[in-house]
Amino acid sequence: MLTTDESIELHYNMGVAFGGLASCLRELETRNSASQADDALQSACERYECVVRMDENHSEALNNWGAALTQLAESKGGEEAGRLLELAAGKLGTCAETNTSI
Repeated sequence: MLTTDESIELHYNMGVAFGGLASCLRELETRNSASQADDALQSACERYECVVRMDENHSEALNNWGAALTQLAESKGGEEAGRLLELAAGKLGTCAETNTSI
């Protein structure tokens, strides 16, 4: 069984991996790659959410979660993009409050 620290590290690294996958998929520009990139970003957000549930002051996860939400917003329009950007601003604001080194 994983310790809490190991679980945090696992979820964080999975979030980073999903974010990297999303970047690769966006570069492919194939028929389904934009949708698949959005799915990967959503998975990254879910992993970062797990990290923050275990450690609410995990600044790297908050920062990356905000960045992933911003990238998701770029592929959306209208109210959904606005909602995602508001969520991103909240995550990035919390990150700034908890750690000034990022």
